[in-house]
Amino acid sequence: QAVPLILYRREGCDLCELAEQALSSAQSGAWTSIDVGWHGELADRYGWTLRVLRDEASGRELAWPFDAHAVRVFLGA
Repeated sequence: QAVPLILYRREGCDLCELAEQALSSAQSGAWTSIDVGWHGELADRYGWTLRVLRDEASGRELAWPFDAHAVRVFLGA
């Protein structure tokens, strides 16, 4: 079963850690993070807009900056 929320991030990114904290604080349910790296399709797509939260069910994306409240609004909670 696919995890419904994906946080696209990069390792060693302080703001990415803040995004993870926002997700945890929002009690958003199951989510996973994916390191987009520096090369390849994910880096091309998200490299300039890192810290993107994607709802796999709807295909909608929430770009940084966001906090726990913005995550809850995004998810319709």
